[in-house]
Amino acid sequence: ISVTPIALVASAVAQDGADLTPIAQALDRAAKHVGVDFVGGFSCYVHKGITRADDALLSSIPNALAVTDRVCASVSVASRQAGINVDAVARMGRVIKELAANTAADGGLGCAKLVTFSNMPEDNPFMAGAVHGLGEAELVINVGVSGPGTVAAALKQLGPNADLLEVSDTIKKTAFKITRIGDMVGREAAARLGVSRGIVDLSLAPTP
Repeated sequence: ISVTPIALVASAVAQDGADLTPIAQALDRAAKHVGVDFVGGFSCYVHKGITRADDALLSSIPNALAVTDRVCASVSVASRQAGINVDAVARMGRVIKELAANTAADGGLGCAKLVTFSNMPEDNPFMAGAVHGLGEAELVINVGVSGPGTVAAALKQLGPNADLLEVSDTIKKTAFKITRIGDMVGREAAARLGVSRGIVDLSLAPTP
């Protein structure tokens, strides 16, 4: 599940020095109550500048992700239109270092629940960067399909003597199949829940 970026939600109450950790804890309790593994959206967009609410969220991330189990955070620090907010990049370096220290007993696990973005998509379904961005419907089903393992398995079936055209064709066909499956899942979930159907996002990033 992902929610509207919390920096926007909290903008009315976030004063200088505000701690938004209680909001993260509320999200964590909600995730556990409904039985989902992760909830995304403890997030802010700072690629052009930092508001008081953004500042409060950035300051809260190291503690908020350390004291919660299922909350994920994301921060947009750059975009093609605005360029790079170098102050935000420097700030995120300190945030990540503090979060790693706060979760050192768990191998710095808090950092696995945080994404620093350039060109942050507003309908990203992938954790830890999932967020219910501006312009979205009240409720929407977005589907993320992770394909590297499936593609790797398909390529292994080709054998070591396959030429480049066979490799390309296999990747193309496999990507099409898993995208169609993601679309079917999205359609069915949206129909059962009676909510809007959003995007299908295929990831073929070579993640381990």
